[in-house]
Amino acid sequence: MAEVRFGVSFGSSPFGIPDRDFVLAFPRRLEDLGFDSLWSGDHVLMRTDRLHALSFLATAIAQTTRITVGTAIYLLPLRPAADVARAGATLDYLSGGRFVLGLGVGGEYAPEWEACGVPREDRGRRMDEGIEILRRLWSEEEVTFAGRFARLNGAALRPKPARPGGPPLWIGGRTDAALQRAAHAGDGWVSYLVSPRRYRESLSKIDAFAAGHGRTLAADFAHAHLQFTYVSDEPEKARDRAIGYLERNYAQDFDRFVDAFCVVGPADRCVERLLEFAQAGVRHFILRAMAYNNELVGQLETYAREIIPAVRAAAAAL
Repeated sequence: MAEVRFGVSFGSSPFGIPDRDFVLAFPRRLEDLGFDSLWSGDHVLMRTDRLHALSFLATAIAQTTRITVGTAIYLLPLRPAADVARAGATLDYLSGGRFVLGLGVGGEYAPEWEACGVPREDRGRRMDEGIEILRRLWSEEEVTFAGRFARLNGAALRPKPARPGGPPLWIGGRTDAALQRAAHAGDGWVSYLVSPRRYRESLSKIDAFAAGHGRTLAADFAHAHLQFTYVSDEPEKARDRAIGYLERNYAQDFDRFVDAFCVVGPADRCVERLLEFAQAGVRHFILRAMAYNNELVGQLETYAREIIPAVRAAAAAL
């Protein structure tokens, strides 16, 4: 089996954001623990506490030298694509090519769309048009483009990203429309709140959709998954924590879904569940620890010490 990588999603929580010193030290601490990547989600407005994704990742770049930094996921339709192209090029440039721009359409929180003046029903079309603008501004010296939502006339973006053609675009989402978009225009796919069975089925759909577009996916097309997790020797405590976290985060009932979607419980059980997802095709785990602030480092230390080595060793033998 291919190598399995582990990153951490940080910067938002229904339990509140840690204090400033913790936030600024977190990227270096994560890198020292041996994780492969650091990710931040995105909303302009939301019911729970969160940092601005790109601002936080800019501070993370300055604190680290090795790990990938990226968005999981950034809501492209809420912004002018040219502005996102500038931000993505800058972060890739400053990081020396360590930046990944994960993109999604969002839509679950109406107030932010109203605040930004963007109709939610346009988000798919804005996403597709925006991806084309990103690609062209990152690769062409001057861009002329006439779209439904943006017009460019000899537009230039300099400096270019560190990598020719720009940072990888990983497309997030669970719907067939998201899978189609990943197959047609993405360098990877990021799922969330799916079972291993659905993950495997979705990868098969992406392959089929890509073939329908006449595209052969590159060997490094990313298979990523945002994985909600909580490690505890008390299984019921872990399960209750997951339910409370997700219900506060998404404002809906999760009691029926935790066992299918989450990785919770003792470390050995977490290893088993992660291997189920790895067998389904996940190669990049983006861990969202459903922990209070004073527990977070301990959760990640347990992963680094007990869980990740066990998953990698078992996955290599499959």
